[in-house]
Amino acid sequence: ASLRAEGEMPLEPLLNCLRRAVPVRDLTDAEVEALVGFLQELGSLRREGSRIRPGRGTLTRFYQALSLIPEEKTYPLRDLGTRKLLGTLDERFVVTQILSRPDFTFLLHGSTWRVVEFRDDELLVESVKEIGSEPRWVGEDIPVPFPVAQEIGRCRREADLGPYPLSEAARVRLLDRSRRLRGAPAIPDDRTVTVEMYGGQAVLGACFGTRVNHTLGLLWSGLATSRFGVRSEVLLSEPTWLILGLPSHPSPREVAELLPLDPETVPGLLRRLVPASLEYRWTFTTVARKLGVISLESKGRDLKTLEPLLQHAQETPLGEEVLEKTLHDRFDLEGTMEVFRRWRSGQLKLVEVPGGPLALGHEVLGRLSWQELGDTPPPTLLRAVRDRLSQESLVLLCVRCGFERTVTPG
Repeated sequence: ASLRAEGEMPLEPLLNCLRRAVPVRDLTDAEVEALVGFLQELGSLRREGSRIRPGRGTLTRFYQALSLIPEEKTYPLRDLGTRKLLGTLDERFVVTQILSRPDFTFLLHGSTWRVVEFRDDELLVESVKEIGSEPRWVGEDIPVPFPVAQEIGRCRREADLGPYPLSEAARVRLLDRSRRLRGAPAIPDDRTVTVEMYGGQAVLGACFGTRVNHTLGLLWSGLATSRFGVRSEVLLSEPTWLILGLPSHPSPREVAELLPLDPETVPGLLRRLVPASLEYRWTFTTVARKLGVISLESKGRDLKTLEPLLQHAQETPLGEEVLEKTLHDRFDLEGTMEVFRRWRSGQLKLVEVPGGPLALGHEVLGRLSWQELGDTPPPTLLRAVRDRLSQESLVLLCVRCGFERTVTPG
């Protein structure tokens, strides 16, 4: 907008003005040159020696970037066979789930579907006979900070509720819960990380907060994929729990050996893993729209060009901005490094817990939207099935004489 008003202006005074803002006060000359060149390619400005002039898209990009709310579209779904409209999918779900995995399936109206074609104004889908993922929007809760999660762990360890202004009923309930926890093989707290294995699912008790656990999940799933040769993923990330999906079914000992890391290697490892994360894909889409790399008028068919853009933009100012924004908004680098420093100094210990009904991780597994049942059903499920069967009416029929009788086992 300033360029449009002035017509042209020297680059140096503009940089001096910009560097008064905290986010860009450490901008180097090399970064400035790369940024100016990138904006020239986009048509946002033109450079003539030491002066810059507005480009063809300066004013349009300025007004497009006024809103801090990301532009998000919805795409209608049409059945390839019947040509009927089935519903809509949010762009975030399409970008982070469907485009990242071409064979991805999802649930809609009780059936499983797969996208087979991206059109300008809709997506064509076909029905498949397998279990899919429901297209849900979880939303964003206020993240639990590292110190708060550590305090939760300390309360688990000490069972001291004295400093907290609780009603008598709440105090009794929490103390009762604490006493019942004492029967578990091990309790994750501010000094203890627990590992439980349930087939291909590793349940990790880690009282480190929302963003630190999210960061740990990305690091550990990436290392597991590299170590075991099969794609691993984070199935659940909470302030005090993590569940990793490990299709290779490693032993608890193999998982435990994977967890400790050298704190100094974390920044580099994280910067390599984040560009492959789902958070990076969505942040890239929103930032690229702000800069005009992706048009606001883009159609469903244009989504297929996202993969080449992601690869090409990683070494550009756009890729750097997306990486830094994703790290700042979604991850906690300093908190994660502190966890590994405590691990190295012996302030944190790792405990392998046999998976089973008495372990705390067995209860956490129930928070997944789906789960594979083991060979042995839990006692609560067995009791529920037995009680239901005892109330069912049975019809007994003699195949010889045809005599019929109705009885209730209970």
